[in-house]
Amino acid sequence: MVIYGLPGCTSITLSGNSDWNSCVYAPQAALTMSGNKQTYGSLVASNTTFSGNVNFHYDEALRNFGGSGYLVATWRELRFVGGVWQ
Repeated sequence: MVIYGLPGCTSITLSGNSDWNSCVYAPQAALTMSGNKQTYGSLVASNTTFSGNVNFHYDEALRNFGGSGYLVATWRELRFVGGVWQ
């Protein structure tokens, strides 16, 4: 699934306990993910909030997907440990 957020899309909320595989391109939106889920894909949002037991993994196969004019040059895996993103 690919979600393209138009300029009027200012918030996206994904909640529940199911796994999720998708690409989100919504640069003006605040993205909130909550629940117990394993997530694979890519995200572009103005800000993100994860709560619960959300695990997000960037799918490297998406590096050249979409043709938006932007390509991933680098990424850094973050882990939320003891209340801090590391």
